[in-house]
Amino acid sequence: VKIRGYRIECGEVAAAVDAVDGVEQSVVTVREDRHGDKRLVAYITESEAGSLDLAGVRAAVAERLPSYMVPAAVIA
Repeated sequence: VKIRGYRIECGEVAAAVDAVDGVEQSVVTVREDRHGDKRLVAYITESEAGSLDLAGVRAAVAERLPSYMVPAAVIA
């Protein structure tokens, strides 16, 4: 996908999300809530329901990937 001029592989972002402790599975996709405003969103399943801090998952991904590849939101 292409967001703000950057070419992003959703699978690469999902692999980084999957590497976070407590994440069982993830899928990363693009949402466009307003026309032209594309954002990455990660949908995850947790190893234990309610065990993850979703902002912490996003922060962990930010340590591994460039800022333009970090999902704008993580949704359990």
